Amino acid sequence: MKLAIIGTINPTLSYHDWVRIFRHHFWKKSVSEFRITGGDTLLNSYVRKYAVQFSIPISVFNCLTDEAESKLARNNALIDDADMVVAFTTRSVAKISRVEDAGVSYGYGKNALVVFADEPIASNQSISNCHMDYSDDTRREDLLTVEEEVALVRQIKAREGDVDAAKDRLLLACRRFVKTTAMKYVTANHPIEELIAEGNKGLIQAAYEYDPSQGFKFTTYAIRWIRQSIEEALSR
Repeated sequence: MKLAIIGTINPTLSYHDWVRIFRHHFWKKSVSEFRITGGDTLLNSYVRKYAVQFSIPISVFNCLTDEAESKLARNNALIDDADMVVAFTTRSVAKISRVEDAGVSYGYGKNALVVFADEPIASNQSISNCHMDYSDDTRREDLLTVEEEVALVRQIKAREGDVDAAKDRLLLACRRFVKTTAMKYVTANHPIEELIAEGNKGLIQAAYEYDPSQGFKFTTYAIRWIRQSIEEALSR
């Protein structure tokens, strides 16, 4: 997937925080190329660093002049062959509509995703507490075998290696499962995004409690924790 990255982020957001937000939307293996403007921005510096870290090709598009026509041509070229336009913005800065317009009006019908990155995320905060687009179901390539699922759960439970990455991978694979459960609790006062976030908390808690030797599949065991997390949130 080729991603065209535009927008702005809060200067207080660290690179580590930005990576955690980015991973909520895209697992690294699905990104085949980054496309950015040539501007010397904090967002672009983070994208460049991520691209180097994970060996992802990056293309840079510059304006020939400061004239509007030149900037329009730059933006058109930026997204011309992109699979998705990802616009980072902040709620604290009143530029959301402008960024959305950039993704839509220059997108020629391509997918556009607006990602809010208002504040740094605590180092111990999991993916479940962040904004995430739930419009698409889990892709086949994101699913796990039983063995891979057990290996991830054991890594999380033992707190070995990159636990945050293991949690992200498990949540990505169980995305549809959590969403299906959360949808049963949706009301006018309880939107699906909030319920999924609570369900994700339950899923991770289940990973810490799961014992593969009992013979149950992880998802079979996790459903109780997902429901419990959602129902406790509703009771609050």
